[in-house]
Amino acid sequence: MDKEIQLDCAGIPLQATLQGPPSARGAVVFAHGSGSDRFSPRNRRVAEGLHSAGLATVLLDLLTPEEEAEDRRTAQWRFNIPLLGQRLTGAVDGLRRAEIGMASVSVGLFGASTGAAAALITASERPKAIRALVSRSGRPDLVFQAIPNVRCPTLLIVGELDREVLALNAQAIKSLSAPHRLAIVSGASHLFEEPGALEAVTALTKDWFCEHLMPPSMAIHPPLWTTRQEAGAALAARLQAWDWPKGETVLLALPRGGVPVGAEVARRLGLPLATWSVRKVADPSWPELAIGAVAAGGVVVWRDGGERAAHNRERLARQQGWSQAEERELARRQALFGDPDPHHLQGHHLVVIDDGIATGMTVRAALLSLKRLHPASLTLAVPVVDREVAEELAPLVNRLEALALVDDLRAVGLWYEDFNQLSDGEVIALLGQNKPFSV
Repeated sequence: MDKEIQLDCAGIPLQATLQGPPSARGAVVFAHGSGSDRFSPRNRRVAEGLHSAGLATVLLDLLTPEEEAEDRRTAQWRFNIPLLGQRLTGAVDGLRRAEIGMASVSVGLFGASTGAAAALITASERPKAIRALVSRSGRPDLVFQAIPNVRCPTLLIVGELDREVLALNAQAIKSLSAPHRLAIVSGASHLFEEPGALEAVTALTKDWFCEHLMPPSMAIHPPLWTTRQEAGAALAARLQAWDWPKGETVLLALPRGGVPVGAEVARRLGLPLATWSVRKVADPSWPELAIGAVAAGGVVVWRDGGERAAHNRERLARQQGWSQAEERELARRQALFGDPDPHHLQGHHLVVIDDGIATGMTVRAALLSLKRLHPASLTLAVPVVDREVAEELAPLVNRLEALALVDDLRAVGLWYEDFNQLSDGEVIALLGQNKPFSV
Protein backbone atom coordinates (compact mmCIF):
# COMPACT_ATOMS: atom_id res chain seq x y z
CA MET A 1 0.00 0.00 0.00
CA ASP A 2 1.66 3.20 -1.21
CA LYS A 3 -0.46 6.03 -2.58
CA GLU A 4 -0.99 9.75 -2.52
CA ILE A 5 -4.30 10.82 -0.97
CA GLN A 6 -6.16 14.00 -0.03
CA LEU A 7 -7.72 14.49 3.39
CA ASP A 8 -10.49 17.05 3.71
CA CYS A 9 -10.01 19.45 6.63
CA ALA A 10 -13.04 21.75 6.85
CA GLY A 11 -13.01 22.16 3.10
CA ILE A 12 -9.22 22.50 2.83
CA PRO A 13 -7.59 19.59 0.96
CA LEU A 14 -4.39 18.41 2.63
CA GLN A 15 -1.91 16.26 0.73
CA ALA A 16 -0.76 13.02 2.36
CA THR A 17 1.18 9.85 1.57
CA LEU A 18 -0.37 6.59 2.78
CA GLN A 19 2.04 3.68 3.10
CA GLY A 20 2.25 0.32 4.81
CA PRO A 21 0.78 -3.21 4.68
CA PRO A 22 -2.80 -3.52 3.36
CA SER A 23 -3.95 -5.31 6.52
CA ALA A 24 -2.35 -2.85 8.94
CA ARG A 25 -3.53 -3.17 12.53
CA GLY A 26 -2.96 0.52 13.15
CA ALA A 27 -2.10 3.77 11.40
CA VAL A 28 0.28 6.51 12.53
CA VAL A 29 -0.30 10.05 11.28
CA PHE A 30 2.92 12.08 11.00
CA ALA A 31 2.95 15.83 11.69
CA HIS A 32 6.20 17.43 10.46
CA GLY A 33 8.13 20.19 12.13
CA SER A 34 8.69 23.80 11.13
CA GLY A 35 9.95 24.36 7.59
CA SER A 36 9.43 20.74 6.59
CA ASP A 37 6.77 18.72 4.76
CA ARG A 38 5.56 15.16 4.22
CA PHE A 39 8.75 14.33 2.32
CA SER A 40 10.91 14.80 5.43
CA PRO A 41 13.65 12.13 5.14
CA ARG A 42 13.82 11.74 8.92
CA ASN A 43 10.10 11.07 9.24
CA ARG A 44 10.18 8.71 6.29
CA ARG A 45 12.93 6.62 7.87
CA VAL A 46 10.89 6.32 11.06
CA ALA A 47 7.83 5.41 8.98
CA GLU A 48 9.73 2.58 7.29
CA GLY A 49 10.44 1.10 10.69
CA LEU A 50 6.73 1.14 11.52
CA HIS A 51 5.85 -0.62 8.27
CA SER A 52 8.02 -3.55 9.34
CA ALA A 53 5.88 -3.83 12.49
CA GLY A 54 2.66 -4.10 10.48
CA LEU A 55 1.61 -0.47 10.89
CA ALA A 56 0.46 1.93 8.20
CA THR A 57 1.68 5.53 8.12
CA VAL A 58 0.12 8.75 6.86
CA LEU A 59 2.73 11.44 6.19
CA LEU A 60 0.78 14.67 6.06
CA ASP A 61 1.30 18.21 4.84
CA LEU A 62 -0.27 20.55 7.38
CA LEU A 63 -0.16 23.47 4.93
CA THR A 64 -1.50 23.82 1.39
CA PRO A 65 1.07 24.22 -1.43
CA GLU A 66 0.31 27.97 -1.55
CA GLU A 67 0.78 28.34 2.20
CA GLU A 68 4.02 26.38 2.07
CA ALA A 69 5.38 28.63 -0.66
CA GLU A 70 4.50 31.69 1.38
CA ASP A 71 5.89 30.15 4.55
CA ARG A 72 9.26 29.54 2.89
CA ARG A 73 9.46 33.27 2.20
CA THR A 74 8.01 34.67 5.43
CA ALA A 75 7.87 31.81 8.02
CA GLN A 76 4.31 33.04 8.59
CA TRP A 77 2.60 29.70 9.17
CA ARG A 78 5.10 27.32 10.73
CA PHE A 79 4.64 28.61 14.29
CA ASN A 80 0.88 29.08 14.07
CA ILE A 81 0.31 26.13 16.40
CA PRO A 82 -3.47 26.59 16.83
CA LEU A 83 -3.84 26.43 13.04
CA LEU A 84 -1.53 23.38 12.75
CA GLY A 85 -3.41 21.62 15.53
CA GLN A 86 -6.72 22.38 13.84
CA ARG A 87 -5.42 21.00 10.55
CA LEU A 88 -4.10 17.82 12.15
CA THR A 89 -7.36 17.22 14.02
CA GLY A 90 -9.29 17.76 10.80
CA ALA A 91 -7.00 15.34 8.98
CA VAL A 92 -7.60 12.64 11.61
CA ASP A 93 -11.34 13.14 11.23
CA GLY A 94 -10.94 13.04 7.45
CA LEU A 95 -8.95 9.82 7.67
CA ARG A 96 -11.99 8.15 9.24
CA ARG A 97 -14.29 9.43 6.50
CA ALA A 98 -12.02 8.71 3.54
CA GLU A 99 -12.71 5.46 1.71
CA ILE A 100 -9.21 4.07 2.10
CA GLY A 101 -9.88 1.29 4.61
CA MET A 102 -8.99 3.31 7.72
CA ALA A 103 -12.44 3.76 9.27
CA SER A 104 -11.89 1.14 12.01
CA VAL A 105 -8.10 1.21 12.34
CA SER A 106 -6.52 2.43 15.58
CA VAL A 107 -4.80 5.80 15.08
CA GLY A 108 -1.61 7.12 16.64
CA LEU A 109 0.27 10.39 16.16
CA PHE A 110 3.95 11.06 15.54
CA GLY A 111 4.90 14.71 15.82
CA ALA A 112 8.29 16.37 15.27
CA SER A 113 9.18 19.75 16.77
CA THR A 114 6.20 22.08 16.22
CA GLY A 115 4.32 19.14 14.72
CA ALA A 116 4.51 17.50 18.14
CA ALA A 117 2.76 20.54 19.61
CA ALA A 118 0.01 20.11 17.01
CA ALA A 119 -0.19 16.41 17.92
CA LEU A 120 -0.73 17.26 21.59
CA ILE A 121 -3.62 19.52 20.61
CA THR A 122 -5.24 16.78 18.51
CA ALA A 123 -4.74 14.16 21.23
CA SER A 124 -6.39 16.46 23.77
CA GLU A 125 -9.33 17.19 21.44
CA ARG A 126 -9.84 13.61 20.21
CA PRO A 127 -9.17 11.45 23.30
CA LYS A 128 -11.27 8.55 21.98
CA ALA A 129 -9.74 8.58 18.51
CA ILE A 130 -6.03 8.82 19.37
CA ARG A 131 -4.64 5.72 21.08
CA ALA A 132 -0.93 6.62 21.32
CA LEU A 133 1.40 9.55 20.67
CA VAL A 134 5.13 9.96 20.08
CA SER A 135 6.88 13.33 20.14
CA ARG A 136 10.36 13.80 18.64
CA SER A 137 12.19 16.94 19.76
CA GLY A 138 8.75 18.31 20.56
CA ARG A 139 7.81 21.82 21.67
CA PRO A 140 5.27 21.17 24.44
CA ASP A 141 5.87 24.70 25.78
CA LEU A 142 3.76 25.98 22.89
CA VAL A 143 0.68 24.06 24.07
CA PHE A 144 1.08 23.61 27.83
CA GLN A 145 -2.66 24.24 28.27
CA ALA A 146 -3.52 21.13 26.19
CA ILE A 147 -1.19 18.69 27.95
CA PRO A 148 -3.40 17.89 31.00
CA ASN A 149 -6.19 16.84 28.63
CA VAL A 150 -4.07 14.26 26.77
CA ARG A 151 -5.39 10.80 27.65
CA CYS A 152 -3.36 8.47 25.41
CA PRO A 153 0.03 6.89 26.26
CA THR A 154 2.65 9.49 25.31
CA LEU A 155 6.35 9.04 24.55
CA LEU A 156 8.59 12.12 24.46
CA ILE A 157 11.91 11.53 22.67
CA VAL A 158 14.64 14.15 23.07
CA GLY A 159 18.34 14.23 22.25
CA GLU A 160 20.75 14.47 25.17
CA LEU A 161 22.47 17.49 23.60
CA ASP A 162 19.20 19.32 22.85
CA ARG A 163 19.29 20.83 26.33
CA GLU A 164 16.68 23.59 25.98
CA VAL A 165 14.09 21.27 24.44
CA LEU A 166 14.99 18.58 26.96
CA ALA A 167 14.21 20.98 29.82
CA LEU A 168 10.87 21.88 28.22
CA ASN A 169 9.90 18.22 27.88
CA ALA A 170 10.97 17.43 31.43
CA GLN A 171 8.65 20.21 32.57
CA ALA A 172 5.83 18.97 30.33
CA ILE A 173 5.67 15.45 31.75
CA LYS A 174 4.73 16.92 35.12
CA SER A 175 1.39 17.89 33.58
CA LEU A 176 0.75 14.55 31.84
CA SER A 177 -1.76 12.36 33.63
CA ALA A 178 -1.75 9.72 30.86
CA PRO A 179 0.86 6.92 30.83
CA HIS A 180 4.06 8.55 29.63
CA ARG A 181 7.81 8.26 29.28
CA LEU A 182 10.64 10.67 28.56
CA ALA A 183 13.29 8.91 26.45
CA ILE A 184 16.67 10.64 26.16
CA VAL A 185 18.89 9.53 23.26
CA SER A 186 22.53 9.72 24.32
CA GLY A 187 24.82 11.95 22.27
CA ALA A 188 21.98 13.18 20.02
CA SER A 189 21.14 16.76 19.10
CA HIS A 190 17.83 18.31 18.00
CA LEU A 191 17.75 16.74 14.51
CA PHE A 192 19.26 13.37 15.52
CA GLU A 193 21.88 13.60 12.79
CA GLU A 194 24.55 11.75 14.78
CA PRO A 195 25.37 8.12 13.80
CA GLY A 196 22.78 5.74 15.20
CA ALA A 197 20.63 8.52 16.67
CA LEU A 198 17.74 8.29 14.23
CA GLU A 199 17.86 4.49 14.45
CA ALA A 200 17.33 4.86 18.21
CA VAL A 201 14.33 7.12 17.57
CA THR A 202 12.87 4.55 15.17
CA ALA A 203 13.32 1.69 17.64
CA LEU A 204 11.74 3.65 20.49
CA THR A 205 8.84 4.73 18.31
CA LYS A 206 8.24 1.25 16.94
CA ASP A 207 8.21 -0.31 20.42
CA TRP A 208 5.83 2.36 21.75
CA PHE A 209 3.26 1.95 18.99
CA CYS A 210 3.53 -1.83 19.02
CA GLU A 211 2.73 -1.77 22.72
CA HIS A 212 -0.01 0.86 22.73
CA LEU A 213 -1.45 1.13 19.22
CA MET A 214 -3.58 -1.91 18.47
CA PRO A 215 -7.23 -2.80 17.95
CA PRO A 216 -9.22 -2.89 21.20
CA SER A 217 -9.68 -6.66 20.84
CA MET A 218 -5.93 -7.16 21.11
CA ALA A 219 -5.67 -5.16 24.32
CA ILE A 220 -8.21 -7.11 26.37
CA HIS A 221 -7.57 -10.35 28.22
CA PRO A 222 -8.79 -13.70 26.91
CA PRO A 223 -11.16 -15.01 25.84
CA LEU A 224 -11.39 -12.91 22.70
CA TRP A 225 -13.81 -15.10 20.76
CA THR A 226 -16.85 -17.13 21.70
CA THR A 227 -16.27 -19.85 19.10
CA ARG A 228 -13.79 -20.79 16.40
CA GLN A 229 -16.37 -19.68 13.84
CA GLU A 230 -16.40 -16.19 15.34
CA ALA A 231 -12.61 -16.09 15.14
CA GLY A 232 -12.84 -17.27 11.54
CA ALA A 233 -15.17 -14.39 10.67
CA ALA A 234 -12.68 -11.90 12.16
CA LEU A 235 -9.81 -13.56 10.32
CA ALA A 236 -11.75 -13.42 7.05
CA ALA A 237 -12.21 -9.66 7.50
CA ARG A 238 -8.43 -9.32 7.83
CA LEU A 239 -7.71 -11.50 4.79
CA GLN A 240 -10.30 -9.66 2.69
CA ALA A 241 -7.74 -6.88 2.16
CA TRP A 242 -5.51 -9.15 0.08
CA ASP A 243 -6.12 -9.97 -3.57
CA TRP A 244 -6.43 -13.76 -3.69
CA PRO A 245 -6.34 -15.06 -7.30
CA LYS A 246 -9.53 -17.02 -7.94
CA GLY A 247 -8.91 -20.54 -9.17
CA GLU A 248 -5.33 -20.41 -7.92
CA THR A 249 -5.83 -20.01 -4.15
CA VAL A 250 -6.53 -22.86 -1.73
CA LEU A 251 -7.31 -22.63 1.98
CA LEU A 252 -5.70 -25.50 3.90
CA ALA A 253 -7.09 -25.95 7.41
CA LEU A 254 -5.21 -28.04 9.96
CA PRO A 255 -7.65 -30.59 11.40
CA ARG A 256 -9.31 -30.70 13.65
CA GLY A 257 -9.35 -27.26 15.33
CA GLY A 258 -8.39 -25.27 12.26
CA VAL A 259 -11.33 -26.55 10.19
CA PRO A 260 -14.15 -24.45 11.74
CA VAL A 261 -11.93 -21.36 11.44
CA GLY A 262 -11.04 -22.19 7.85
CA ALA A 263 -14.64 -23.04 6.97
CA GLU A 264 -15.79 -19.56 7.98
CA VAL A 265 -12.95 -17.92 6.06
CA ALA A 266 -13.75 -20.02 2.99
CA ARG A 267 -17.45 -19.18 3.15
CA ARG A 268 -16.84 -15.44 3.42
CA LEU A 269 -14.09 -15.22 0.80
CA GLY A 270 -15.56 -17.75 -1.63
CA LEU A 271 -12.36 -19.80 -1.74
CA PRO A 272 -12.00 -23.61 -1.83
CA LEU A 273 -11.25 -25.37 1.44
CA ALA A 274 -9.28 -28.55 2.06
CA THR A 275 -7.46 -30.07 4.98
CA TRP A 276 -3.74 -30.55 5.44
CA SER A 277 -3.36 -33.11 8.14
CA VAL A 278 -0.57 -33.01 10.71
CA ARG A 279 -0.13 -35.38 13.61
CA LYS A 280 1.58 -34.49 16.87
CA VAL A 281 3.99 -36.91 18.51
CA ALA A 282 3.22 -37.22 22.20
CA ASP A 283 5.60 -38.16 25.00
CA PRO A 284 4.68 -41.79 25.87
CA SER A 285 5.08 -41.05 29.58
CA TRP A 286 2.99 -37.85 29.36
CA PRO A 287 0.49 -38.04 26.48
CA GLU A 288 -0.59 -34.40 26.89
CA LEU A 289 2.94 -33.19 26.13
CA ALA A 290 3.73 -32.79 22.44
CA ILE A 291 7.37 -33.48 21.65
CA GLY A 292 7.15 -33.49 17.86
CA ALA A 293 4.94 -33.50 14.79
CA VAL A 294 4.74 -35.35 11.48
CA ALA A 295 3.33 -34.11 8.16
CA ALA A 296 3.04 -35.21 4.54
CA GLY A 297 6.18 -36.08 2.64
CA GLY A 298 7.92 -37.65 5.62
CA VAL A 299 8.45 -34.32 7.40
CA VAL A 300 9.15 -34.73 11.10
CA VAL A 301 9.78 -31.88 13.54
CA TRP A 302 10.99 -32.37 17.11
CA ARG A 303 10.64 -30.03 20.04
CA ASP A 304 14.40 -29.89 20.50
CA GLY A 305 14.74 -28.37 17.02
CA GLY A 306 15.24 -29.41 13.43
CA GLU A 307 13.94 -32.27 11.34
CA ARG A 308 14.84 -35.73 12.67
CA ALA A 309 16.84 -34.02 15.43
CA ALA A 310 18.27 -36.29 18.15
CA HIS A 311 21.10 -36.12 20.66
CA ASN A 312 22.16 -39.77 20.48
CA ARG A 313 21.44 -42.99 18.62
CA GLU A 314 19.27 -44.46 21.37
CA ARG A 315 17.04 -41.41 21.41
CA LEU A 316 16.95 -41.30 17.60
CA ALA A 317 15.73 -44.90 17.55
CA ARG A 318 12.97 -44.13 20.07
CA GLN A 319 11.89 -41.01 18.18
CA GLN A 320 11.80 -42.86 14.87
CA GLY A 321 9.56 -45.51 16.42
CA TRP A 322 7.20 -42.87 17.83
CA SER A 323 7.07 -40.93 14.57
CA GLN A 324 6.40 -44.05 12.48
CA ALA A 325 3.37 -44.87 14.65
CA GLU A 326 2.02 -41.36 14.19
CA GLU A 327 2.71 -41.45 10.44
CA ARG A 328 0.33 -44.40 10.20
CA GLU A 329 -2.35 -42.39 11.99
CA LEU A 330 -1.54 -39.43 9.75
CA ALA A 331 -2.17 -41.55 6.65
CA ARG A 332 -5.56 -42.60 8.07
CA ARG A 333 -6.57 -38.97 8.63
CA GLN A 334 -5.36 -37.88 5.20
CA ALA A 335 -7.63 -40.47 3.61
CA LEU A 336 -10.56 -39.76 5.96
CA PHE A 337 -10.56 -35.98 5.46
CA GLY A 338 -9.59 -36.14 1.79
CA ASP A 339 -6.34 -34.19 1.90
CA PRO A 340 -5.47 -33.12 -1.66
CA ASP A 341 -2.78 -34.83 -3.69
CA PRO A 342 0.39 -32.83 -2.97
CA HIS A 343 1.23 -32.60 -6.67
CA HIS A 344 -2.07 -30.85 -7.34
CA LEU A 345 -1.10 -28.00 -5.00
CA GLN A 346 2.06 -27.12 -6.86
CA GLY A 347 2.01 -23.59 -8.22
CA HIS A 348 -1.05 -22.57 -6.18
CA HIS A 349 -1.34 -19.80 -3.59
CA LEU A 350 -1.73 -21.71 -0.32
CA VAL A 351 -3.21 -20.26 2.88
CA VAL A 352 -2.65 -22.41 5.98
CA ILE A 353 -5.23 -21.86 8.74
CA ASP A 354 -5.34 -23.06 12.34
CA ASP A 355 -7.26 -21.96 15.44
CA GLY A 356 -4.10 -20.75 17.19
CA ILE A 357 -0.41 -21.45 17.67
CA ALA A 358 1.29 -21.97 21.01
CA THR A 359 4.43 -24.07 20.46
CA GLY A 360 4.28 -24.08 16.66
CA MET A 361 5.46 -27.65 16.11
CA THR A 362 2.48 -28.91 14.12
CA VAL A 363 2.29 -25.72 12.06
CA ARG A 364 6.02 -25.83 11.36
CA ALA A 365 5.70 -29.41 10.12
CA ALA A 366 2.79 -28.40 7.85
CA LEU A 367 4.67 -25.43 6.41
CA LEU A 368 7.83 -27.43 5.77
CA SER A 369 5.87 -30.10 3.93
CA LEU A 370 4.04 -27.50 1.81
CA LYS A 371 7.22 -25.57 0.96
CA ARG A 372 8.49 -28.71 -0.73
CA LEU A 373 5.64 -28.37 -3.24
CA HIS A 374 6.96 -25.02 -4.50
CA PRO A 375 3.67 -23.10 -4.17
CA ALA A 376 3.19 -19.72 -5.85
CA SER A 377 2.95 -18.27 -2.33
CA LEU A 378 2.52 -19.58 1.19
CA THR A 379 0.52 -17.68 3.81
CA LEU A 380 -0.08 -18.58 7.46
CA ALA A 381 -3.30 -17.13 8.93
CA VAL A 382 -4.40 -17.66 12.53
CA PRO A 383 -6.51 -15.84 15.13
CA VAL A 384 -3.86 -15.96 17.87
CA VAL A 385 -0.16 -16.87 18.02
CA ASP A 386 2.69 -16.66 20.48
CA ARG A 387 4.88 -13.70 19.51
CA GLU A 388 8.22 -15.56 19.64
CA VAL A 389 6.79 -18.51 17.71
CA ALA A 390 5.46 -16.12 15.06
CA GLU A 391 8.97 -14.71 14.64
CA GLU A 392 10.33 -18.25 14.21
CA LEU A 393 7.69 -19.22 11.65
CA ALA A 394 7.77 -15.99 9.63
CA PRO A 395 10.80 -17.01 7.49
CA LEU A 396 8.88 -20.08 6.27
CA VAL A 397 6.04 -18.08 4.69
CA ASN A 398 5.48 -15.17 2.35
CA ARG A 399 2.92 -13.65 4.72
CA LEU A 400 1.87 -14.25 8.31
CA GLU A 401 -1.52 -12.88 9.34
CA ALA A 402 -2.55 -12.99 13.01
CA LEU A 403 -5.33 -11.15 14.80
CA ALA A 404 -3.48 -11.30 18.13
CA LEU A 405 0.24 -11.63 18.91
CA VAL A 406 0.57 -12.78 22.51
CA ASP A 407 3.59 -12.89 24.78
CA ASP A 408 3.96 -16.32 26.41
CA LEU A 409 0.84 -17.92 24.93
CA ARG A 410 0.41 -20.94 27.16
CA ALA A 411 -2.82 -22.37 25.79
CA VAL A 412 -4.83 -21.51 22.68
CA GLY A 413 -8.04 -22.64 24.39
CA LEU A 414 -7.88 -19.74 26.83
CA TRP A 415 -8.72 -17.38 23.96
CA TYR A 416 -12.07 -19.03 23.28
CA GLU A 417 -15.16 -19.35 25.46
CA ASP A 418 -16.13 -22.54 23.64
CA PHE A 419 -13.09 -24.65 22.75
CA ASN A 420 -14.71 -28.06 22.41
CA GLN A 421 -12.84 -30.92 20.77
CA LEU A 422 -14.24 -31.73 17.34
CA SER A 423 -15.01 -35.23 16.15
CA ASP A 424 -13.98 -36.61 12.77
CA GLY A 425 -17.65 -36.46 11.73
CA GLU A 426 -17.90 -32.75 12.57
CA VAL A 427 -14.80 -32.03 10.51
CA ILE A 428 -16.20 -33.92 7.52
CA ALA A 429 -19.54 -32.11 7.85
CA LEU A 430 -17.86 -28.69 7.83
CA LEU A 431 -15.83 -29.62 4.78
CA GLY A 432 -19.00 -30.69 3.01
CA GLN A 433 -20.57 -27.28 3.55
CA ASN A 434 -17.81 -25.45 1.65
CA LYS A 435 -16.47 -25.30 -1.86
CA PRO A 436 -14.01 -28.18 -2.22
CA PHE A 437 -10.62 -27.93 -3.88
CA SER A 438 -10.55 -29.55 -7.33
CA VAL A 439 -7.84 -29.70 -9.92
